[in-house]
Amino acid sequence: MIDSSRRVAVEVVARCEQGAFAERVLEQALARAKYPHWSTRATALAYGTLRLRARLDAVLGPFLSRPLAEVDAPLRAVLRVGAYELLFADHVETAQAVHALVELAKDESRGGHVGLGSLTNAVLRKLVANADQLRVEPPGLSIDQRLEGWWSLPRWVAERWVRRWGEEGALELAQAAGTDPHVHLRVNRCRTDREQLLARLTEAGVRARPSALSPWGVLISGGQPERLPGFAEGWFTVQDEASVAIAELTGAQPGLRAIDLCAAPGSKATQLAEMGAEVLACDIQRKRLARVDESALRMGLTIETLVADARELPGKVEPADIVLLDAPCSGTGTLARRPDLRWRLDDERLAEVQRLQRELLAAAARLVKPGGVLVYSTCSLEPEENDEQMTWLAQVGSELLPDGPADVTLKPVAGQHDGFFMARRRRAET
Repeated sequence: MIDSSRRVAVEVVARCEQGAFAERVLEQALARAKYPHWSTRATALAYGTLRLRARLDAVLGPFLSRPLAEVDAPLRAVLRVGAYELLFADHVETAQAVHALVELAKDESRGGHVGLGSLTNAVLRKLVANADQLRVEPPGLSIDQRLEGWWSLPRWVAERWVRRWGEEGALELAQAAGTDPHVHLRVNRCRTDREQLLARLTEAGVRARPSALSPWGVLISGGQPERLPGFAEGWFTVQDEASVAIAELTGAQPGLRAIDLCAAPGSKATQLAEMGAEVLACDIQRKRLARVDESALRMGLTIETLVADARELPGKVEPADIVLLDAPCSGTGTLARRPDLRWRLDDERLAEVQRLQRELLAAAARLVKPGGVLVYSTCSLEPEENDEQMTWLAQVGSELLPDGPADVTLKPVAGQHDGFFMARRRRAET
């Protein structure tokens, strides 16, 4: 029997190289298995491998007789997952891991055979023998080699980050993109408070501590949030620690009506509802919007949902006190949490999302009532999607003016949270 966590990780890595989205592949695999005990391990192996793919390729290269790119795709995925687990994963039983990965390479259902098992065994044992050296960044690397090779950034991202943030700033961002972020829970203030949740988690043996960024945040170490005490009762939802500030920026409160234009999967829509606003959550994808309904039901919140293209909403729904546009974006602030993104992004994709963001912004501006507020956010670090969009919005005469705190680009922090941009604009009363 081949260990399921490694099988799933190899499947995710292989399919992502073919263009699939890691989150979707994982969801499908884990749903089939109904979230067994190994699902956390499978996610860690797959995402860790995707984060450090270029580093793993460089590590494997000297132990292969031909370039890794010429190795059959199924075996390439096995070797990458093996290199990650043996060199960079936590709590690894080396002999057990090598045996399981060799069995995967031999698996005939994946095109494997005994010869590939022998090759895998030889390569992985060489990695183990040289592990202490291979775990350490080689001395004398150029900035390009450090960013693109060791920290596995695509060249176009590395170059633009160096131009904007300088070499040291780019390295900090690259390290954040290559490090597993922690899990953050946002307390449902309509059901409990942070002290109660912390006490319940601690009583259950969960390592938990309060967030320093949000009074509603709890950080946990390990475990599946869906299996934690309080989840079924709607005491919390999973949300990045830094992103909690976006909905807070709206100033939502009882008596105000809010429209969340790109709402799925619903973390910000539920947050607006917790703050007391009357919420209309919209999204173009019916399946993803269903997750908003599920979260609202579990958390005891009332949220109206609407399947719609946000660009077509003006004139169909009443303008609101609050419009939140957490826009589709390149996601360069979330490369740690969504590691497969780095391998599909390019300048062309950046231009596409910039055009879409402007179409959405134009619609969002029309949905803000006099005296109302628009909050625009992305999980991108790129100026084309952030500051330049706010400049464009001012130039097209939307009658929305800066309001409150200055626009913020929040950089990701290694092992902690993602990066975001957020801006607040207000329409004049008359």
